[in-house]
Amino acid sequence: MLRARDYAWNMPQIIHGPTLLATERDGDTFRWRIMHGDHEQSFYVEIAGSLVPEGLEEPLRFAVESKGETPLLDLLAGNTVPKRIRILSTGVFVVDADGSEQSISARWRSSPLPLFAPAG
Repeated sequence: MLRARDYAWNMPQIIHGPTLLATERDGDTFRWRIMHGDHEQSFYVEIAGSLVPEGLEEPLRFAVESKGETPLLDLLAGNTVPKRIRILSTGVFVVDADGSEQSISARWRSSPLPLFAPAG
């Protein structure tokens, strides 16, 4: 029988981050560390260099301000831990292992506010 504490233990959780990584790409790349059950894994967020929070509308502004934490929390709430996301002026995209991208912006645009807003 599955108990509440077993369920909570298996839910992915942020354990460290964001850490800014030195890259040669235009923009910023951050690494977050995620604990999912007994497995620790890295999650990467690429933010396009041209994006500044002041020039963006919500919820994209929240994604940039939080260094990707906003979409990451949304994905973790669905028990999903992808390897990487990209935040561009056109939205937020999950990048699959083969390099293909899937937009996750639509789920935020269907409600007036993002699921999670950065603290502060």
